[in-house]
Amino acid sequence: RRAAVRRVAAPGLLGWAVSQDLLVYFSLAALLAGLELRIRRARLITHPLALGVVIVALLNTTYLAVTGEQATWEAVLQLVARIGDVFDITGEALTFELALGIPAGLLLAIALPLLLRRLLLRRRWDFEPAIDGPARMLCAGWIAALSLVIVTVTPRPQTVMARNLGKNAIYATLRTLTRVDPGSFTAYAPARLVTRAEIDRFAATRRPNVLVLVLESARHDRTALSGRSDAAATPTLLKLAKKGLYAPRARAVLPHTTKSLFSILCGRYPLMQKHLVEASADLGAQCLPAILAEAGYRTGFFQSSWGTFEARPRLAERLGFADFKAWEDIGGQPLGYLASDDESLVEPFAKWLDERDPKQPFMATLLTSATHHPYRLSKRAKKAAKAADLPVTTPGDRYKRLLEAQDRLLAALIKQLDRRKIRKNTIIVVLGDHGEGFGEKGVKQHDNNFYEEGLRVPLVIFGPRVPVREVAGNASLVDVTPTLLALLGLSLEPEAQRALDGFNLADKAFTGLLPRYFSCWFEMRCRGFVLGDYKVVLEPQADEAWYYDLAADPDENYPQVLDTTQNADLNADLARLQTTLQRFRARDYPVVWGATRFGEWRCDPDDPDCRHPNAKKEKFRYARPVAPPVAADTAQAAPGAPSPAAPATAH
Repeated sequence: RRAAVRRVAAPGLLGWAVSQDLLVYFSLAALLAGLELRIRRARLITHPLALGVVIVALLNTTYLAVTGEQATWEAVLQLVARIGDVFDITGEALTFELALGIPAGLLLAIALPLLLRRLLLRRRWDFEPAIDGPARMLCAGWIAALSLVIVTVTPRPQTVMARNLGKNAIYATLRTLTRVDPGSFTAYAPARLVTRAEIDRFAATRRPNVLVLVLESARHDRTALSGRSDAAATPTLLKLAKKGLYAPRARAVLPHTTKSLFSILCGRYPLMQKHLVEASADLGAQCLPAILAEAGYRTGFFQSSWGTFEARPRLAERLGFADFKAWEDIGGQPLGYLASDDESLVEPFAKWLDERDPKQPFMATLLTSATHHPYRLSKRAKKAAKAADLPVTTPGDRYKRLLEAQDRLLAALIKQLDRRKIRKNTIIVVLGDHGEGFGEKGVKQHDNNFYEEGLRVPLVIFGPRVPVREVAGNASLVDVTPTLLALLGLSLEPEAQRALDGFNLADKAFTGLLPRYFSCWFEMRCRGFVLGDYKVVLEPQADEAWYYDLAADPDENYPQVLDTTQNADLNADLARLQTTLQRFRARDYPVVWGATRFGEWRCDPDDPDCRHPNAKKEKFRYARPVAPPVAADTAQAAPGAPSPAAPATAH
């Protein structure tokens, strides 16, 4: 019945959404035409303004096609700041339909006023260069008036998806132009979580290994953990969940990889904003890899995606990893503008295990990437899909095939541990960094996806000392580090315990009956919390808040009004959320780049980017030094004499 209602209402909703744009654009057109009538040479101003509006509309069309959302001032700033990444992403999203639709929309925008001019003013079809100001103002005014009537008489859509579709980009951009949230963050205090004395005590004990596998863009409801018949086949993950600690209601704090890595490995909230403060050399927060490195662990970070993206070597160093390898070192099969095949992680990880002292414990984090947009299949993933006769037509199909490839990666990693007979002494953590949207709620990808599809992720912990049970209540990615510290037997000072934003999920006393916070990457796009079955969402850019009852409405189709009387407790929690997140925002935090060196990686103090000789883009490369030629009189060196240094080679 609901589906039938949506089909009937769809044309009306589309008319309502389009009318929002028509109202804004043709009101501007009428205003500009009126200015030209009253002010001489007004065209020197009105024509550039009209061109600017057209450009903004075109950019918004592309942004809407890629993200499923209307552009705002934050989006404009991001477009300017990361123009290179924007071109890469847009190139992947520019389909034939979109390339045809944009000029078709322009043609319609030009033809509609001419059509009305013909019908209303009985003018002939003429395209003389002379501009008839009164007629143009009248036509635009009629369209704006008609649009206003449609907007007024059409009931406001119930779903947030439809409301966002109806927002006009010009209006949203201007409205968010002056909306800022400066924040009050200055530092993490205390900086240390575990004292030196406690680390020394721990170093003298039998220490288990720790392997953390972070699954890029892995949403819970597309894995076998969800029990859905249309989910991807992830038998290895399902098996670990049945034999370990499984949090079925785990969510990301902020659905962006860099932010999630920090929350996972540090147990604290990242900066709840786009600004990547987490890579700053002076951040000072002691994270799990740094703690274990002090305790004698060998620590390594491996990712299949480009290391140049968001200067990942810097983040790895801040987290406390001693070794770092990315695509530039590994050389997997490229899969779009960011990712490569995740199977390529197995060999370098196995080699890294063999290079260490067998008696030395390790802490390794592996980050996949193939499940990131644009969801291209590797050769091995294509072969597996073909052998199983599984669909690969849509992005959603390919996404599930890539989740299945991630599960095969997990099985291969466990096999490497078994070969070295170290699996029984290794705590394995498998989790998603965030979810992914495919337009089900209008939102695509993840950065600003506050729905369950964007926040809820798999979280499984398996290994020695790990209890076998499901975690009650709502969990968060900030719970991973406190849980691992407890499982390892590392104690925290009371002040450090209070500083952690996460909880020990292995503790039977944990109920999850407390607000678990989240935020969008665009700080003015969303923030909220989940408390029991209630999910509260605040949209700062629109000054609007609502909640979902996830028990009655798991698909989040029916937002409920936050009533000050009936929902007093939720409103009080929302106020506390605002106060808490204010402490994790810093508008003008001065990032200190510092110098970072991992193998051939070069991150210099005066350069925000990290560089590598094998970087995919030329702007991120540097030339390897050429070894000096060997002199003739040293060519016949005595037996046993050291040979001249060979030039550096790629990993």
